[in-house]
Amino acid sequence: MIIMEELNFKNAILSLYNFAIDFKRFEEDPATLVDVIRKFSKEEIEKQAQGFSNYIGKSNQPFVINFIRYVILDKILKNIKVSVNIINELIENIDNVNQDYFNEYPRFRDALPNRGEKAIMAQWTEFAILYQIYYNLHKNEIKKNMNIVQNSILNFLKTEVLIMGGWAAKITDFKGPRNFGASHVWFSFYPEKDFANHKEAFQIFLRISSKHIQYGIAKGSDVSIDTDYDPTKHLEKVNFEDFTLDKMKSFIIEVFSDFKKFNQAITLPVKEGTKEEGEEKPEEINGSFTPKNIILYGPPGTGKTFLTKKIAVELIEKNKYNLNLESEEVDWDEIKKKYKKYKEKNQIKIITFHQAYSYEEFIQGYRYKDDKVILSDGIFKQFVDSIQNEGDWKRAFVFIIDEINRGNISKIFGEIITIIEEDKRLNAPNETEVILPFTKATKAEENLEEQKFILPPNLYILGTMNTADRSIALLDIALRRRFHFEGIYPDSNIIANELTTLKDEHEGDDIFTEDDIEKIQKAFDKLNKRIEVLLDRDHMIGHSYFLKTITSQAFYSVWYGKIIPLLNEYFYNDWEKLKILLGEYNEIEKTGFIQDLKTEYKDIFKEGGEIDYPHKIIEYKEDKAQFLDIFCRTFDIE
Repeated sequence: MIIMEELNFKNAILSLYNFAIDFKRFEEDPATLVDVIRKFSKEEIEKQAQGFSNYIGKSNQPFVINFIRYVILDKILKNIKVSVNIINELIENIDNVNQDYFNEYPRFRDALPNRGEKAIMAQWTEFAILYQIYYNLHKNEIKKNMNIVQNSILNFLKTEVLIMGGWAAKITDFKGPRNFGASHVWFSFYPEKDFANHKEAFQIFLRISSKHIQYGIAKGSDVSIDTDYDPTKHLEKVNFEDFTLDKMKSFIIEVFSDFKKFNQAITLPVKEGTKEEGEEKPEEINGSFTPKNIILYGPPGTGKTFLTKKIAVELIEKNKYNLNLESEEVDWDEIKKKYKKYKEKNQIKIITFHQAYSYEEFIQGYRYKDDKVILSDGIFKQFVDSIQNEGDWKRAFVFIIDEINRGNISKIFGEIITIIEEDKRLNAPNETEVILPFTKATKAEENLEEQKFILPPNLYILGTMNTADRSIALLDIALRRRFHFEGIYPDSNIIANELTTLKDEHEGDDIFTEDDIEKIQKAFDKLNKRIEVLLDRDHMIGHSYFLKTITSQAFYSVWYGKIIPLLNEYFYNDWEKLKILLGEYNEIEKTGFIQDLKTEYKDIFKEGGEIDYPHKIIEYKEDKAQFLDIFCRTFDIE
């Protein structure tokens, strides 16, 4: 498997390198590109000409670049000799709004006066106009090979050079950053939880051009902070013949400590050695620091809310937490008892954000009471005030916000977002107070004192986030920078362990055997791998859905009652992907869940034209007792 992956990677790099050579040649001599286009098959030229023609005259504002491409292809189809000079001729007549010149193309001619500013053509070189025609022919091959390279590097980064919060990727192919065409491709990987895009960060970088391949650490264009980053030291440049994935991996591992240091300089600008007198060193956890603000993120059904109970108890008792559940025996009954006890003692508070949740409910606002409107404290301020009144900074308190990403973060937190950072809390080096706006605004008219608000050092804020609702990259950057993110993803081992325990506790002919449980585990993993490929990792199916499916009847109920509706939502009306994901229905072999109804509807139309016929999801109502076998056959599990 590893050998095959390396071979695919090597072939993908070779293909992209050869394309880079072609695009470089066309960039330097666009006339050669015209010669290549003339040799396209008639079918391909007609297909692309039709595609570009569809842009002409839309809303009476033709897209002139695609019109020029259309004219070139149209003249080739008419066996008219075409050279690169025709581009300049077309541009000149467009700029001069010469309608007579375009009598051959009335839709474009009539729209000329409304085409917009002439400056639109200023940056479009001959290559920038022509490259798209060549790119369209090879687009699928280019994208396929780009994906192979991206996935190979991501797999390496996710397994050998881990970072908290995971990796995000940005790739640019031969269309170039501004769609003007390019003779190189590049791949950028950066910390997902800390940065909104690659420009803000130091990146793990790979660039393939016709001259060389470059890899290592690159500095984002928007990074302004000074570091000891040195391109000659942190970027390796080699000839194509000397490049291998292993060489790139070795170099990245060699410079990875610098990569982390550079990005920490952006997100944590206070350097080591600047700790002020009296500042406490944060508690260490698993070789790193225990953050005061934590968000557990991942797809639905991975037990994030359930896990907050364990984390809250550990933070209160130990000022640290452990997410590696395999490294310890967890007594969940004991965790639940302690969690309940600390809630009753007001050391734990839990709320859930929703779309209508407001600053007034969270911090402070006006409410009706006894037919009067009075200024009232929100739930978070009440909790913080109780900690301040306690005055014992050695006792830890945990405020849990379930579904934190469903609320309008900037609206709910308001000015409080500034002071949740550890270094701005009470007794911290950059201790910061804020004045609550309602008391400031009403001080004069109601004789209220301005209320200053600060967060105590012994408060932990713990949130959960469902990534199927919203990606981390879409969160407010102020929130991302102030929270430590922990990814919680599906784990089939949890299903196997839970079902094995249930099997031992129950009796009956319909209870799953150890072999059945192993099949469920394998099918669950394959289902999620398919989702990751067809959609993304953030929409995988969580293990908690299957923790009670100890019989075929229970498994059937969960599958059709919870999983199928979820997948329908993820792949709404995309029946082709659903068919790939869940298999095409085969009535004889009893496999697959998606049926094309073309045969049922074949007589309602006359022949001619392609029609998207309805599909439906097959329910094996008569086969509930054998449902696990049907399910496993669909996912090729024996």
